[in-house]
Amino acid sequence: MQEEQEIIEQQKKRQAEILLGENKPGEDFATRLVNLLNQRKKFFAEQRAQARTNKPMTQTQQRTYMSTYLKHQGSRTFAQLNKLSDEEIKAKYERLVRSIANFVPMGAEERVKRPGPEL
Repeated sequence: MQEEQEIIEQQKKRQAEILLGENKPGEDFATRLVNLLNQRKKFFAEQRAQARTNKPMTQTQQRTYMSTYLKHQGSRTFAQLNKLSDEEIKAKYERLVRSIANFVPMGAEERVKRPGPEL
């Protein structure tokens, strides 16, 4: 009986050490527990941030992105683009992206596909 209790206590100690890290001199249990909770909080904050950045664009964000791209390529102004529907903007954007992707520089033997964002 006593041996079983000693084994159980040793297992609990080992689990606590694994959970809270090695016992450093000058640190007590409360300090290690606070450090563990802070690490856990930081980990979940990073997970939430990654989930937020990996979210797909909304319809409005896509329209704004495509309009900005078309404007900066010099083919349209924002005033002209605001008059167009979403489908027309998307068609013009895809046509422009396709023409840029198919561009072959003079003297090049083969076409180099540029990586670009996919909407």
